[in-house]
Amino acid sequence: MTGWTRALLLFLSLQLAACAHLSAERKQLAGGYAAQARSTRIDCPATGCEIASPLRDLGDAAYAASADGAPRHSVILLDRGQDSLLARVHLIRSARRSIDLQTFHFERDDAGRVVLDALMAAARRGVHVRLLLDQLSGLADPELQARLAGFHANFELRVYNPTFGEARTRPLQWLGGIVFEFRDFNKRMHNKLMLVDDRVAIIGGRNIQDEYFDWNNQYDYRDRDLLVAGPVTAKMKENFEAFWDDHRTIPAAELRDVAAVLIRERGPPAAHVPPASKRVRAMAAAAEDGAAVYARLSPYLFQVGQVDFFGDVPHKHDDAAQHRSEASQAMLETLAGSKRLLFWKRRT
Repeated sequence: MTGWTRALLLFLSLQLAACAHLSAERKQLAGGYAAQARSTRIDCPATGCEIASPLRDLGDAAYAASADGAPRHSVILLDRGQDSLLARVHLIRSARRSIDLQTFHFERDDAGRVVLDALMAAARRGVHVRLLLDQLSGLADPELQARLAGFHANFELRVYNPTFGEARTRPLQWLGGIVFEFRDFNKRMHNKLMLVDDRVAIIGGRNIQDEYFDWNNQYDYRDRDLLVAGPVTAKMKENFEAFWDDHRTIPAAELRDVAAVLIRERGPPAAHVPPASKRVRAMAAAAEDGAAVYARLSPYLFQVGQVDFFGDVPHKHDDAAQHRSEASQAMLETLAGSKRLLFWKRRT
């Protein structure tokens, strides 16, 4: 090992050690500034703030039609990216009580803008919003996270496994994570779930990023989601809660760089939000029309009975965990025991 290499490794190790912890004093100070700033105002009359939604109503209907041992579910295949984004924004606008959103990537692009705007508007009209992001790729901007940490009493933001205790992973931290902390650095949360009023969920492979919704002009991912309405959402809620309450999940205000912003500004920094793009405005407007959204998505609606949910859980990252592939094994067993295969041809 050359002297240059040893010096670089020593520098990286010191950098990682410096980024590991936030003092209790600064944590309390930053948390206090965020809590002080959170609005409690509800921009909504007593009733009628949420939009009417046949999609959300599927959840109430499925729960009402279900009995012990005889569940009923409505399932919509979200094959097209634009359909999937429209369903998300529309369901957020229809929420009456709660929204839980969990994702790996959440980018500050047009898809991220239209979803985040809708989530913030939901909090302002009285809906309890919980946003759970993987630290590595989830709105990795300490200024933005500081604003969200102090935004509203109905809005909570937590990040999963901030290996170096910060919202943003800097280039040297990436290198140091690979060299010194790969085992912890690689403990990521890839679950993607949006649950509205504990009744209707969207679950699948799409992150909140233009490339997942056919909005990237150069390269888009081919992916798929399901809208699921019915009793299985209770299992999805349990899975979300497991990550939300896990010891690796940290409130945004307790991250070192986010806390530094809150302390420096004595609260959330002023927002400088550029005007929304034309397509963001068009998507937000289209999501307001529940009848039109339902007409667009109902051709892909299936009425089914039993629906099983399998999801990764955070204890797979514990050192003592013995079952790190529970979800994968459950899926293999389900496929092996299937009696029918359903082939879906994408409509052009």
